[in-house]
Amino acid sequence: MNIMDTNFVIAIMATGAMIISTLSFIITMKFNKRQIEHNRNCLKPICSIGLTNYENFISVRIENNGMGPLIIKSIKCVNESTGESTDEGSLYKLLPEELQRKNFHRILIRLGMSSSISVNGKKYLLSISLEDEETRRLLRECLKDITVSVEYTDIYNSKFERVERKLTLFGLTNLKMRITDVEKFHLWS
Repeated sequence: MNIMDTNFVIAIMATGAMIISTLSFIITMKFNKRQIEHNRNCLKPICSIGLTNYENFISVRIENNGMGPLIIKSIKCVNESTGESTDEGSLYKLLPEELQRKNFHRILIRLGMSSSISVNGKKYLLSISLEDEETRRLLRECLKDITVSVEYTDIYNSKFERVERKLTLFGLTNLKMRITDVEKFHLWS
């Protein structure tokens, strides 16, 4: 074998190696793109507005039922009967003054910009345990006219449709179901 034949074989092997490495690079890039797309689709949050309306316990909460963290951009609460609204998600400000002055146990969470909710997590806008029948009636009368809407995104800053829920459930009457301390514990966990 002469030196020309050896150089020719080396050149063919080098060209073949370049073609194979180029193809493997292209395939790797395509699979990487598909993996990124898959990760985006797997980590989507699903926002919902949950309500609890027992005889002695009332709550309004934002829930994340998806597989990725939910990042809240804005919460708007509107009282449709009076036209009042809040952009910070505070239902308490939409309550009548006689209810705002009451000293009953309440938990009110103001969610600021870029507040987040983990997978299967929830944040309460309003959570109140009440034993006074007149206060319960006034509170339900006020809440039934309110609409809560949430604008949110995911960790990739994708745009999702605004979630909105009217709190008309609180306009129902003849509630006979009471929440016990055991059930209350399960609601919070």
